Amino acid sequence: MPIGGSTLQKLAAFAELDITEMLDVGHDTPVVGDLDQPIVIDAVAAAALASWHGLVAAILDSVLAELPASADATVARLWPEHFDAAFDAATSPGDRVNLGGSPGDGYSDEPYLYVGPFSSARPGDADFWNAPFGATRTRSELVAGGGEAGLVASGAAFLLDGYGRLS
Repeated sequence: MPIGGSTLQKLAAFAELDITEMLDVGHDTPVVGDLDQPIVIDAVAAAALASWHGLVAAILDSVLAELPASADATVARLWPEHFDAAFDAATSPGDRVNLGGSPGDGYSDEPYLYVGPFSSARPGDADFWNAPFGATRTRSELVAGGGEAGLVASGAAFLLDGYGRLS
């Protein structure tokens, strides 16, 4: 079913979902909005978003392949409250960290990767921990030559560095 021109109500019916059910994924859960308003899609923005999420998926796959089994990593998923892709992993008994990528939000207009410890721990170099929720690197900070493969390598290195600092 085409998304553009359809409505949330029609798409929910197509997917056999009750869109009026309460969705609560935390303090940033978005308001659903007008269920009968036609959806307008900006093709350029949609392509940029798809490209970023594809890159983040490759980065997260690379990181997951490097983590020890003791990390007990969750499945990577797309979170609706920020539209970020992430998973969490154990850093020590009783503590975990979110590792993921955001297409941009209230914190940053630019897409970024993040390391978000569940605890207040921020070990090592204080300059690494550059965000209120942990550490980030924007897409432009990750560009290191080598095209998409270079972005995947530098992005995975950043997330693994953050994980290592907490382990």
